[in-house]
Amino acid sequence: SGDGSIGSWAAAGVMKHGTIFADKDGCPPYGKDIARAWGKKGPDSKFLEVGKKYLVRSAAKVKTWDDLIAGLANGYSCTVASDQGFEMTPGADGYHDPSGSWAHQMCIYDYCLVDQEHVYIANSWGDVHGVVKNPGTGEEMPRGTLKVKRKTIERMIGQGDTFLVSQYDNFPSQDIHMALFDLVGK
Repeated sequence: SGDGSIGSWAAAGVMKHGTIFADKDGCPPYGKDIARAWGKKGPDSKFLEVGKKYLVRSAAKVKTWDDLIAGLANGYSCTVASDQGFEMTPGADGYHDPSGSWAHQMCIYDYCLVDQEHVYIANSWGDVHGVVKNPGTGEEMPRGTLKVKRKTIERMIGQGDTFLVSQYDNFPSQDIHMALFDLVGK
């Protein structure tokens, strides 16, 4: 009927239809109107053809925090769907506390294992979550980021609709050297 999904549908969708780059010629900028239109009727056939060039060959359900961290450390993408809502801006400690229910799907894109273990979640609602800073560098994270503690993510994973996807077609192979994580992960 429009926008909205669950994690297993997202995982199956990228394996069946592939992915497209946001800066692909003619790709409309993301917004609620596009989400609703594509959710109801699907994208134009030209974008489906492009997506077929970038299929995802593998998806796995995330069952634990350790599964999530192992997948992210190996460069996999993670979709998380749950009913967990959050405060719209970070608290005094810099974290977004759980609040209410959203029935929403988002992307976990990074993690931190020092001090208080947490992840960074990209939400599609734009610049509504305040400024989140990387604890190691002090740099601002992308707008729309939620900084969420491990115990909350574990609760979301427990709802059974978190997936890692990998093995994209037509992306060059990469050998991620562990020294890179020493630089980035702090």
